[in-house]
Amino acid sequence: MIMTDTARFLFLFALSLVSSLLLVSVAINWAPRLGLMDQPGNRKIHLTAIPRVGGIVVFSSVLVVMVFSYITGWLPVSDFKDHEEIWLVLGVSLGTALVGLVDDIFTLLPKYKLLGQAVIGALFVLFGCRFEILHIPGFEPIYLHWLSLPITLFWILATVNAFNFIDGVDGLAGTVSMGIFFLVGVAAALCGNSEILILCLTFMGALGGFLIWNWSPARAYLGDAGSNGLGMLVACSLLSLGNQPRWFLARPESTQVNPIPYEFFVLTLLMAFPAIEITLSVIRRIFRGRALFRADKGHIHHRLLKFDWSHPAICMAALFVTLVLGGASLAVLSHEYGKAAWLLVFSGGFVGLSLSILGFFDFLSADFVARTRNHFLIADHFIKMQRLKLRFSNDLGEVMALLSQTCAEFGVQNFSIFMNLKGWAKKICIYSWERQSDVQQEYLNYFKVTGAKESLSRFKESISLEAGVCEAHWVFEPHIVEGDLDVEYRVLVSDFMREVLVHAYPFQEQGAEPVHIKVPGLAYAKVRSSLLHRRQQLATLEKVGIHERV
Repeated sequence: MIMTDTARFLFLFALSLVSSLLLVSVAINWAPRLGLMDQPGNRKIHLTAIPRVGGIVVFSSVLVVMVFSYITGWLPVSDFKDHEEIWLVLGVSLGTALVGLVDDIFTLLPKYKLLGQAVIGALFVLFGCRFEILHIPGFEPIYLHWLSLPITLFWILATVNAFNFIDGVDGLAGTVSMGIFFLVGVAAALCGNSEILILCLTFMGALGGFLIWNWSPARAYLGDAGSNGLGMLVACSLLSLGNQPRWFLARPESTQVNPIPYEFFVLTLLMAFPAIEITLSVIRRIFRGRALFRADKGHIHHRLLKFDWSHPAICMAALFVTLVLGGASLAVLSHEYGKAAWLLVFSGGFVGLSLSILGFFDFLSADFVARTRNHFLIADHFIKMQRLKLRFSNDLGEVMALLSQTCAEFGVQNFSIFMNLKGWAKKICIYSWERQSDVQQEYLNYFKVTGAKESLSRFKESISLEAGVCEAHWVFEPHIVEGDLDVEYRVLVSDFMREVLVHAYPFQEQGAEPVHIKVPGLAYAKVRSSLLHRRQQLATLEKVGIHERV
């Protein structure tokens, strides 16, 4: 009987693997039509468009296997046919993947994506499982009561976005996810949870088939649909270990149980690498005065790339950290507390020392904060002001004035915007801008004096709206070394450029003739705050019928 069950589990893994291999080529062919192409850009390491179909492939493969298993009844799924827990875990994961798919196609603002994740995560917290007891080693257990709801939801959202943070190198998110699913599967077997074990095996097979295409050099990416969906699946699977679904409020203290010793810490260690990544990222962005969900290039894999690590080497290092620290959690589940302690001491010390040597904690130094924090704050406040002003713009001239002011602030040398005119098939209107020669010449002369002329480099960026109705190209000023603040400028300009294109295209006149317009150097005078304020005052006076001459 044991051998039969083992063979069925292996067949389940193989079936999802084959299903993934068959679906991935179909998904890649459909990616351009669905708008699922990851274009090269400010933070991207690839130079050509790559299909981001991993989420569709992985979750479709799992659904195919699950439906087949349910219909035939041959595979070991009888344990969860009548249990809502397995379908709840799979359902909320699929819902989160759909939110990520919408982001892959339409590029949602971070706050809307987070809202979607929060709504779906809240459903699992209310209908599913959550942390009811916080047990810190050396202290008495703390019963969370109603606090279990926000604490668990926060942990789920952190897990989901942690997987998004690590999806920056070919094969990294997929490799780490497979390692975590292996650990969770072993933990599920130790806890006697066959439902979660089946889910882990199925997703390991689906990820294995996709990783063949995602391994360096990648021919397909996971996308937000894949990283967000897998993050939700990991979070909900971990919470389901040893727990049963319940409704709304926590159970009375007398009936609460602690299914896993030191549950919060043990479950977090089972996904150690994503947990380390998001913790470092949040602390780094707080110290720099940056928005928590604004992209940067300070992640662990970015830093290792600067040290000339290859993509496979980064994946293997992340997998090693995941398995070793996760092994400490498995030791706790096996009640081998001595082994768990030794694993934590040696692996934690090794990871901490490695991160320190590689400079991951530089942002904590007072000197670093003093040198960079104010510049990050200036950039953040300036872009917020520009986005607010964009709402008040009344024509293309004002939109381009805001754009030229923003580009000058963040070190753009020139930009060109191409728009397909309404009512015409191939009529294009061009807007271009270039920094004033005296300012640019002063900047270049500085580098010539320092003798760094040979090492100057420029960064060219481009972006286009869906359906190709509008696109922009721009070039940054030359510089010697790409620092974190340079990356911040590139991210801000790219995001603002997309907002400008969306805002500017509706101003195009129906049937207008194509024209090439050069944006003047002092165009920002059109959108100065005092002028916008007075215009708003006049509009208010006219609205109430008290028009006055000014």
